[in-house]
Amino acid sequence: MCGETGLRWLHNLNHNEQGAFVQVGRICAGYLQNNYDNAKIQERLALNRTKRKQTFLAYEWSTHNHPEKGTLYYLQTRKAEIRVTHDHRGWLISDFHRKSDMEHIICNHDHVDFDKITAELFEIHDTLNKS
Repeated sequence: MCGETGLRWLHNLNHNEQGAFVQVGRICAGYLQNNYDNAKIQERLALNRTKRKQTFLAYEWSTHNHPEKGTLYYLQTRKAEIRVTHDHRGWLISDFHRKSDMEHIICNHDHVDFDKITAELFEIHDTLNKS
């Protein structure tokens, strides 16, 4: 809208009636939505999520070689204990939350390498922590 470049965060806005899509900065988003506070809150939420993801991806996972299950990866965080194994079905993620029961999620991806699925693990872990 205003032609500002070098924006750190882009707000993706859809016009309900015209179906138009536009990417703008926080000030323009606040103006177009007639809600500057919401635009600021959305940016803060995005920044917090980015920081959570960076922290999660920087964790050192422990490993244990299980004779029947293969390599077991596990991580202890403040909110959960996460265990990950791989078998013929795909990646099995067990997320033991301190505030809820155990969750099992099967990722049926053909990722060969554990390091390649850590971003997906963050998405699952972050979603479970919100519920």
